[in-house]
This record gives sequence, C-alpha cells and structure tokens, in this order.
Amino acid sequence: MRQSFQASLRNLRVDRLDGLVLHSPYAEDGDTLEAWRAMEALQEQGGVRQLGVSNCYEPARLETLWTKARIKPAVVQNRFYAKTSYDRELRAFCRDHGILYQSFWTLTANPELLARPELVALAETYERSPAQLFFRFLTQRDILCLTGTSSEDHMREDLAIFDFRVSEEDCAVLDALLECPPG
Repeated sequence: MRQSFQASLRNLRVDRLDGLVLHSPYAEDGDTLEAWRAMEALQEQGGVRQLGVSNCYEPARLETLWTKARIKPAVVQNRFYAKTSYDRELRAFCRDHGILYQSFWTLTANPELLARPELVALAETYERSPAQLFFRFLTQRDILCLTGTSSEDHMREDLAIFDFRVSEEDCAVLDALLECPPG
C-alpha cells in the first residue's frame, strides 16, 4: 500500500492525495480490513484527504468495512449497469451513511439504456444528447459520474450538463428505466 501511495505522489507530482481508493475488496474481509488499516494510517499521517473503495458490489461487504473501519469510506466507485441492478441497495446504504457514490463506465456499460425510446425522446425535448440527459439525471440522483475522454468535444458535452435540470416528472420516467432495464 505504501509503495502504491508513494508512486501516486511521484506520478501526480503532489505531496498529498485528495483521495485514495482501494481497487476492490479482497476475497476475505480480514484482508480487506488489513489493507484499509494501511490506508487509514496514510490518512492519519496527513498524506490523504479521504478514502474510498471501488468494485464493491455486495452491500454486506461495504457494511462490514463501514462497521469495522476507524475512518469510514467517503466514496464508493462502481460500474453502473443493469447486471448489478444499478447498485440500488448499495446506493441506499451509501445515501444512509453519507458516502458518495461514483459511477464509472456509465455510458459504455449502458448502450441499450441510452438507446431506449423514452430516454431518446426526453433528450430531444431537452435539446441534449442521450448521454447528457442521462448524466444530468444521475447527478440529480446524487450519483457522481466519472468520465474519461481524450475528445475535447466530449469533454465539453460532459461539462454542459449543469446548465439545465431534468424535471421530477421526467426523472420518474428515467427512474422507471433503471427499474426495468432492457434485456
């Protein structure tokens, strides 16, 4: 853990990390907690502002970490897609415990959803792309969408979601799509 932390500081050319994320829980909770303790020590030494965990799809695993951690996870980063029922139960735990939920591969993992006629029609109504409408809807549902692109146009589109709001009525339509994914 310390080696990875030091490499991150060097690679980013900083003396402190804003966040340190455990890539995924280990097969055994004891091993996860051991890694977490090492991360807690780095935060207690002032090297990290907040801690998080990624690829944590079992609510019971997150609850175990939450219960046993001295420093609670501030962030959960997960792929947001139908196979995990869009992490409904896990997101509820996060909401109830003040943990930020971050989605990754949000667009890549959901091509069928982005092509749904209901979403496409709403995007046209808002004069946005389906991706922009989906990102804006998710941010209104307290999901922080991580994006990555080398395309300047896509970066601009991704950032242009904050100058409009999706109505609650239209959010309800999109919520229903997450309840009944294609397939």
